[in-house]
Amino acid sequence: MEVRSAAGIPITRLKDPRIIRRVKEEGESTANSMAVLVTMQNDLQEIRCAVIASRSVGGAVQRNRCKRRLRARVTESLKQFETGMDCVLIARKNLLFAEPRDVDAAVQDLFNRNLLQLRKND
Repeated sequence: MEVRSAAGIPITRLKDPRIIRRVKEEGESTANSMAVLVTMQNDLQEIRCAVIASRSVGGAVQRNRCKRRLRARVTESLKQFETGMDCVLIARKNLLFAEPRDVDAAVQDLFNRNLLQLRKND
């Protein structure tokens, strides 16, 4: 089943490490205590997203748990974008100990602030 945004743009996973690195270096970032969202417009008619967690979050089990928690919540937020976009969502250590409703609020806050930032730039 293919997931699409409200504007009908397909949403896929961003897997290429070179593109992820470029988005992290050149993109616009928004952060809170649980995660960092870095976005950059692309020339494709596609929204691509990567969820990553560095070793500072913990061991493999903790990193995978953080990524699962973020990935479960990110699809609905990505549907708000109206143009092609590359997104990198970076987990922070506080995410491990947060309640699910706090994670929901943090992810929604990141995307809302990022959308406001994008609309100001247009």
